[in-house]
Amino acid sequence: KHCYDNYANNCFGKDRLKPISGACSDDFMGLALTMIDAMDTMHIMNLTEDFDRATVYVSNMTMDPDRDVSVFETTIRVLGGLLSAHALSHNDVFKSKAVELANGLRPAFTSPLPCGHVNLYWGSARQDF
Repeated sequence: KHCYDNYANNCFGKDRLKPISGACSDDFMGLALTMIDAMDTMHIMNLTEDFDRATVYVSNMTMDPDRDVSVFETTIRVLGGLLSAHALSHNDVFKSKAVELANGLRPAFTSPLPCGHVNLYWGSARQDF
């Protein structure tokens, strides 16, 4: 709770809080990574105020930043976080945002081997090897 409170007080809506400098960073995905990844924990721990604040933020997000994102990290941390939040809360906003994000990730799976990165805005995918 202490760590998330520091993130929420200083970097809410950003990907992460850098613990040493205290700086906020959106350099990973620009999809509120820390918050979405923590929503299942918030729900399980009955941190209702934090969960409700995050829910409002997610409901106003678009899932298509104009940047290349890691398909793996986006799938496990953001898509997984949205689906977990939906499974626990039954709030359809999470399902809707998960579908929006999954549609953005789809171009990564149109080649014989999945691509490592995809631009969620343009739908362009690229291999890393």
